Amino acid sequence: MLARFRRKLCPNDYAGKGKHQPEDRDCRPGGGARDDAAIEWYRRILDADGSQRNALAGLGVLALRLGDYDLAIEVRAKLLSHEPANAHPYAVIAIAYCAKGDYDRAKENAAKARDIDPCIRLADELDRMLGGRAD
Repeated sequence: MLARFRRKLCPNDYAGKGKHQPEDRDCRPGGGARDDAAIEWYRRILDADGSQRNALAGLGVLALRLGDYDLAIEVRAKLLSHEPANAHPYAVIAIAYCAKGDYDRAKENAAKARDIDPCIRLADELDRMLGGRAD
């Protein structure tokens, strides 16, 4: 299930390569010097100013892609304190809770994302994948 989301969050998609390359070290969970450098860069920015929304958003997505679900939830929750009407942080939090096996919280956050933006695809896709699952 998370492989689909990881493919969507693959750095190759943003680097203009156009498609997920599983053999690329930076596309695998936990892999790559670029990931380490990006985490360090985000942390330095947030140490200087913890309200930097782009850094919070970027670190949250990177943490999710690397499998650090607690960090993804933590930084996306901080982002929500600055942007409470943004649906995307709720969707990322929902994905992280789903990955942790906390399906009730995943559904709750997916519903919050959908309440803010009825067209958000991540929440809809997550909801379909969860189906009738519950803790």
